[in-house]
Amino acid sequence: MRKLILIMVFTAATLLSGCSSQAIYNDLQRNFQAQCYEQYIGSALQECLERYNTSYSKSKRRSEELLGKDEAPSLIEFEKRKAEEAKEAVTKEDSPTP
Repeated sequence: MRKLILIMVFTAATLLSGCSSQAIYNDLQRNFQAQCYEQYIGSALQECLERYNTSYSKSKRRSEELLGKDEAPSLIEFEKRKAEEAKEAVTKEDSPTP
């Protein structure tokens, strides 16, 4: 919970400072990757890092495909999508393998 608050504060500060969408995206990626290093080791760490290793341009294209080219995704939608992906990954890790 504390980390989430720190990320939100950092994101808000970045937005208020007038940074570009790409700078915000890059900052969020770095924060998510830092969390990977704090939480995982070995192959789980590599999987976590790969999840957050998408370039801004690729992510933007993906968002445009999902939302339509006329509508840019909001930061909140981006954060929700990343949270859902992380939750799915945790669920996969917690499920027993046959």
